[in-house]
Amino acid sequence: MEERPKVVLPIFATKPDGGVDLIGSGILLRARNVELLVTAAHVLALKASNTLCVPIGGTNYWALNQSFTISSESLEGAQNESRPDLGYMVLTTQLRDRLMLAGWSFLVVCPASFTTDGESFSGKIGAVEGFPRAENEQSPHAVSALIAFPFFTDKILWRFGYDTQKFVGLRFQHTLRNAGEPPRELWPECMSGGPIWQVDGERLKLAGIVAQYYSSKSLLLGTRIDLLLRFLRSVGIDTRDPASP
Repeated sequence: MEERPKVVLPIFATKPDGGVDLIGSGILLRARNVELLVTAAHVLALKASNTLCVPIGGTNYWALNQSFTISSESLEGAQNESRPDLGYMVLTTQLRDRLMLAGWSFLVVCPASFTTDGESFSGKIGAVEGFPRAENEQSPHAVSALIAFPFFTDKILWRFGYDTQKFVGLRFQHTLRNAGEPPRELWPECMSGGPIWQVDGERLKLAGIVAQYYSSKSLLLGTRIDLLLRFLRSVGIDTRDPASP
């Protein structure tokens, strides 16, 4: 797989003792007119009762004091697990610069970065990327994970009750087995808001944003990238290819 820029960011909440607690993941995007931190709506909703922050190098964190936007579909029926789960923050110039100094990059919003609108993922391989809590409990620095799994077919997703025009699903197996290594457990807690990629040869294309995990179905559910792009356009963010006029 080709070498990739670091575009996936851990999201923390501050604790009363001055420490931080990992709560989710997000992806950094650059549109024609703005830089964004995109994540799941339910991660950003924690800002109502917590101060959220992101790492900017070493043991330093930047408080996310700016407002955020959640898609109207995400707000419809808070208990409805089949609703899209999308939100974003517009980054200030200062935060953008600090993140770049700390080694993070931005995925450019263009056709080459994303799967196509309405694309079927049946029979294809995907990958989830983010910051699982268990992998980070003993580490002073956030440790990311990128793990490949097959996509569920459209037929099975429909059987589970999910509209394949809104959602993608990975067949997540929490016991990982690599040749020559003992099996290890990995759970997707705190990977919410991170990207689900489609593995396209040596490239990764953004297919969705992690929403929920259902262990009884081995289903890691994500909101399709199609919905994210429509949502961004609806609030005035220019998602046209930067190379186009």
